[in-house]
Amino acid sequence: MSGIPNILTDLSFIHYALTLNGAVVVNIKTKEIIHECVYTFDEALYLWDLIQKYDALPDCSINGELYMEQQTFLKLPDYTNDPKRIVLMKQTRKGTDHIRKMFYRKMLHPQR
Repeated sequence: MSGIPNILTDLSFIHYALTLNGAVVVNIKTKEIIHECVYTFDEALYLWDLIQKYDALPDCSINGELYMEQQTFLKLPDYTNDPKRIVLMKQTRKGTDHIRKMFYRKMLHPQR
């Protein structure tokens, strides 16, 4: 939930947030996850490979941590001229060289 601005979480009448593009619904007051869309290893790998065909800024969430490839971080200024958005993206995602390798390491062998 670190990507949700305090100006929203501090409002007493807002209780829920759709996060990760709707993949997670969370009660922002209690931090309880109301709903979560979780993919199997094969589904995640398929979707990751599919998104590579498009001009996009792909990232992923693995076990509650957001990841983005270093080369994607470098493309952020091509997608927005808002420095605050770029800072937010960098603050809320961990950089990695290869997301695909992360799938293998974190999804198949989470204890490592």
